[in-house]
Amino acid sequence: DLSITAVKVTSTTWKATVTITVTDASNNPVSGATVTGAWSGGYSATVSCLTGTNGQCSLSTPSLKKTVASVTFTVSGITHATLPYYPAANLETVISVTKP
Repeated sequence: DLSITAVKVTSTTWKATVTITVTDASNNPVSGATVTGAWSGGYSATVSCLTGTNGQCSLSTPSLKKTVASVTFTVSGITHATLPYYPAANLETVISVTKP
């Protein structure tokens, strides 16, 4: 599952934060999963994060200029030491947000 927020940092900048929730086939949170993805649109970067005990991790953009109208985050993969990853089981893989 993906959720995203956009917040005003200063009068001329803003940033986006995506929170990724990883669950197993029984909908239990998965701790220790590495989520890899990419920001695109007004900011481009490949990033990754490690899920905590709640199955969640978050990734943020740096401060973006107000001229950047929106950004998109796309999950490219998830790895875990003992659990397989089935991309077809994803609820969502792409999420976008516009500047506040």
